[in-house]
Amino acid sequence: MKKYISLLLALVLCLSLCACGGGNNTPEEATKNEGNTTATEITATITKEEMLSSATALTRDEIDKSITNIAFAKSLVGNVYTFGGEIWSVEEDHAVITFYITDEQGAYATAANMMVAHLYLPLDDLISLEHQQRLNFVGKLDDVSSHDETIPDWGTQTVIDLVFKNSAIASDRFEATGKLHSQNASYGENAWNIEFPNNSYLKVVHFRDDVSSYKGQEITYSYKITADGCVDAYIVE
Repeated sequence: MKKYISLLLALVLCLSLCACGGGNNTPEEATKNEGNTTATEITATITKEEMLSSATALTRDEIDKSITNIAFAKSLVGNVYTFGGEIWSVEEDHAVITFYITDEQGAYATAANMMVAHLYLPLDDLISLEHQQRLNFVGKLDDVSSHDETIPDWGTQTVIDLVFKNSAIASDRFEATGKLHSQNASYGENAWNIEFPNNSYLKVVHFRDDVSSYKGQEITYSYKITADGCVDAYIVE
């Protein structure tokens, strides 16, 4: 009887030691694993100032080639760019834009059925955005993918998706120089037609204040672009 009791006690002691050993390791491993998981889930954030200091302008040629050559587009991943864009839609945590740039080849815009960019912006910025608003952005290209989309009258198109996890609004204003040609009352009290050299097209601009004293003069003006056109303009002295 004593022999059986001794064996039973020895067995209980072994089980206790195993339990203690497992108890000592488990919290440490759990903490270690939790720390590793957290580290992999966190995306390093680059400040707007840091991005602007190292960014290069995304060119029309790079956009054109990326639309037809996804391998080339993927070679751009990791670079920081400045670029213009027009708001296509605003999702819960990011904005979808089409590229709109101005370079030596003139204004150029991509269609949403060819390429879009997904910009992960601060919530306050996302809330302030409006459909067809045009802004200047800066961002680090993190990923490139594609998806097929069926578009009426177009059929199935392959759309290139550029993802910028680190991005910011660089500015919401633009500048241009042209001649204050004539008032355009059909668009409002302070709406004027602007004439540009070597261009017969007159651009309608909505000014903040009365600018009639500048009629016939060349002016440089600052403005915003929304669904209503060029708005909130003022003359830059």
